[in-house]
Amino acid sequence: MSEKVTEQQSYDNIFGVGGFTYSWWEGRARAWKWEWDGRGDVPDGWAYVIKADNPTAEGSIERVVNHWALIGAMNAIAHPDEPWGVDAGPVTARECRAFLYDPDEADFDAGTADAVLQVAVFGAVHYG
Repeated sequence: MSEKVTEQQSYDNIFGVGGFTYSWWEGRARAWKWEWDGRGDVPDGWAYVIKADNPTAEGSIERVVNHWALIGAMNAIAHPDEPWGVDAGPVTARECRAFLYDPDEADFDAGTADAVLQVAVFGAVHYG
């Protein structure tokens, strides 16, 4: 994995491309009182509490998502054949591999970013 993956890059590539725009995402709130820097950059250690429609039961669930949750989800998607891997489709797997090894080469769109977010929150892709 690239040693140059920043928290800003993980934020931009998932939240910045519309990954949170689908109807199953019910809301998000900052997990702690972090502030934007005035240029749109998140601070190191950013985290959201994500509220989402529960895909396996009635009601909603809440999970904390941060840089490391997104990196873990991307790693699982990039290695679907591993026991801990997750199948999110070949396009999402390709973008996750690109991001993990050279973030500037990744080209997430709303759909692929949503899949990463689903794996970070649900542990699998349930919607889409």
